[in-house]
Amino acid sequence: MPNSMIPTDVYTIVNAAAQQIFGAQTTLQAVDTSSFVTVGEALLRSGYENTLNALSTQVIRTLVAIRPYSARYGLIERTEQEFGMITRKISYFYKGNEAEGSWNTNINAEQIKDGRSIDHYTINKQYPLEVQFYGMKVLEKSYTRFKYQLKQAFRSEQEFSAFYYGLAVEISNEIELNKEAENQLQILNHIGAVYNTGKPGMKVNLTDAFNKEFGTTYKSNELRTVHLKEFLAFMVARIKADSDMMERNTELYHLTPVKNDDSGQPMHLLRHTPKSMQRLMMLREFWYKAESYVMPEIFNDRYLKLDQYEGVDFWQSPVDKGGVKVTPNQLNVTSGACEKGTAVTIPYVVGLLYDYDALATAYHVEDVDTTPLNAKGEYYNTFYHWAKDYQDDLTENSILYYMEDALPGG
Repeated sequence: MPNSMIPTDVYTIVNAAAQQIFGAQTTLQAVDTSSFVTVGEALLRSGYENTLNALSTQVIRTLVAIRPYSARYGLIERTEQEFGMITRKISYFYKGNEAEGSWNTNINAEQIKDGRSIDHYTINKQYPLEVQFYGMKVLEKSYTRFKYQLKQAFRSEQEFSAFYYGLAVEISNEIELNKEAENQLQILNHIGAVYNTGKPGMKVNLTDAFNKEFGTTYKSNELRTVHLKEFLAFMVARIKADSDMMERNTELYHLTPVKNDDSGQPMHLLRHTPKSMQRLMMLREFWYKAESYVMPEIFNDRYLKLDQYEGVDFWQSPVDKGGVKVTPNQLNVTSGACEKGTAVTIPYVVGLLYDYDALATAYHVEDVDTTPLNAKGEYYNTFYHWAKDYQDDLTENSILYYMEDALPGG
């Protein structure tokens, strides 16, 4: 969908993504990112207090079961200072060289003659490309804190305080989960957009690439099991070679908006990504296997440092760790505008190698406000408000690695 200057409430899609993250869905659910256990007994046998209707009245001892949680997919996060609500990125199209005017070559033979001159005032403009990122996404969460009504459920002020401390930690955990869901949606959108619109160099079907390299006809599952070690060696070598190539100034790994110069010639947008600006997300099960078999030989400080990686437990849902189903917001290179793309289903995504500037998220306006005491009901309401900006730039270098079997007859 087109970008909007109006803040968009994204609670519905974030809630849906969060449910996939923590496994509430039993199958991989398609998401539309273009809009952007020991088991305890739950039955209360000894009666319950009448405020939350979820806590029994005082029973011997209370343990508050809560642990702090930190969001995944943090590799793409930026600070508010690095990224604002409206961001303008300016790049420059490549301009070739001109004919040498000071030598009597065949090219200039008609210029270097008596009665003629070479125009050194000929205009050769620089052609900039401006890419804008705008549109704030907002979320709200609130909870009610009762002043006295719950005390009947606890033995002491200490237990009562521990209950509210646990609630505060849980709220913090839910906020982290929301951030994780939003970061995940951002990455899924980029994967889907690259799959839909990327040049051949931007999307690598590792199954097809392996079979072409070695003249085989293996299926993806065979490469992940029977022929895993040789496949991993091939995969790591491919990522290493691509990483080296991303340091070169080319058009291979990003989209170039269509633009002609004043003479009607198409312009070229060149990008290069130094190793220090490269980031790699890889499905963790492949990370561990590559680490065990070939990673120490290939991935070291001469190539890609470990602090540039993030292992991904799953891309979208733990029930299908490698699978992706998404309808992305993508770039139309002809119009220069973003648009809703077609639905994407990828059976197995291995990794994503990308430029630091291709993906970014920034959280800000994280206000926490508490109402005055409700004198009649003896409770407070606390509201969390936060906003997030997205930067998904397909004009920066990205390479998607995935595995997909060829269709019959394809």
